[in-house]
Amino acid sequence: LELPQAGAIRPQITYSVPRFPTPSTSTSTHITHRAPFNTAYNNCAIETCCDWDHSVSLLIRCLFCTSAAISIIPKTAKMGGKVDAYIDIASLYSYITFYHIIKNQELLAAHGVQIEFVAPFPSPCTVTWVTLSISIHPVLLGAINAASGNKPPWSLPAKAKYGNFDARRSSVRVGKPDITTPDSFMERSMTVLPLRVLHFIKANYSDAVYQTAWHWFLHCFWEPPNANLTKPDVLAKTLADAPRQYPGDTRDRLFSEADVKKILEGAATQEIKDSVKAKTQEAIERGAFGAPWFWVVNDEGKGEPFFGSDRFHYMYEYLGVPYQDIAILPPQGKSAKL
Repeated sequence: LELPQAGAIRPQITYSVPRFPTPSTSTSTHITHRAPFNTAYNNCAIETCCDWDHSVSLLIRCLFCTSAAISIIPKTAKMGGKVDAYIDIASLYSYITFYHIIKNQELLAAHGVQIEFVAPFPSPCTVTWVTLSISIHPVLLGAINAASGNKPPWSLPAKAKYGNFDARRSSVRVGKPDITTPDSFMERSMTVLPLRVLHFIKANYSDAVYQTAWHWFLHCFWEPPNANLTKPDVLAKTLADAPRQYPGDTRDRLFSEADVKKILEGAATQEIKDSVKAKTQEAIERGAFGAPWFWVVNDEGKGEPFFGSDRFHYMYEYLGVPYQDIAILPPQGKSAKL
């Protein structure tokens, strides 16, 4: 077993592991290592064990560090798919999409769906059977609209009027009844600064921190008193006020004063600016004309686009994830409407 070179950043490395003698199988195992063990690999010990149940598996555990996440997959196993979700803070239906995903992440995990907020150093060491992953990417909706020629829903009066009904219904259905459209929405919708912040957090903090930051930003933007995250001072205060868990206990803070300073400085670098542009361009090249936009690859390697927060049933069907569709129930006695 060869470790990656010291100093490597977020490697995606597949190791070939020699076949272990087993009673009934000749299957070898692939191991995907998603983060460097540490900066001095000669101090990192590896422990292996085997579990021969119905399929071949190999457990590798680092005895010293807690910064490694290892996915272990039988070489003969049929791989699942991948969902790339492109969302913007200024998109109401991106908020609904995000909340649907995190609200259902435990159930999705039970079906082998891994929510990848693309953390470079997940902790502690974990072993996961991965059959499907969903990755969340911050993108600038205004740039997508401009590139595709699309116009915001409120630019058409009839659509804007209907949109009020649909927004209320969608918010209540997903479990976010307090969502309200902020005043001066056009000004606030230019969310490039908070998107850069999210890209920096994604590249430098854990999966849990990135997820909480996303949820907190969406909450502050869309729920009273509706923070204007396009203003640097408001953005800094929002970061400083972010709870370690949201929703949950708000007494502990997610970021220290030093963290906030580092994040804001890092978000202003050319590298992070280019990162936002690159992910937005990736969505455009995959056909995006709005948000949330999804690019979904099934277990046969075929990719298709999906659009909107109400298309999960189509995605689950495409990916082979079991779900229960909307169905009219038979009448129960006097409750029949017709």
